[in-house]
Amino acid sequence: MGEETMDLAADQAVEAILRDELAREDRAAAAVVPVLRHLLASDAHALVSDAILARVRGMVVDCAAQLLAAMAGRDPAARSTSLADPAMIDFWADRLMRDEPLLSFCHALANEGLLAEKFQLRRAIDPVLSPLLQELIASD
Repeated sequence: MGEETMDLAADQAVEAILRDELAREDRAAAAVVPVLRHLLASDAHALVSDAILARVRGMVVDCAAQLLAAMAGRDPAARSTSLADPAMIDFWADRLMRDEPLLSFCHALANEGLLAEKFQLRRAIDPVLSPLLQELIASD
């Protein structure tokens, strides 16, 4: 009889854990749906594409690696990822992703880079040297 009560208590504990997990997942799903609806209904796909997300994530991870290198007394520009602990890079990248101004800046840089590539491919516009500067240089 004692075994049945222990099993019942364990079952209730497992059910409570599962209930909490399901409630958390329901909250997460409820938060995702409005965002997805907004992205699908608008032209925001140009602002938040896979390429943009990958670039922003790459910039933030690179900032985290540079931060770790600087804290270790190494040259942050050396880009020596073999010396850095991947778990620490992920930790600092996660912390940096919480910084809204940094994310906005990285997003703007990613958009600028993507637009520069598109202009170069479509109109042969140099992403570094503007047409006005090209004309000025050619006139000399």
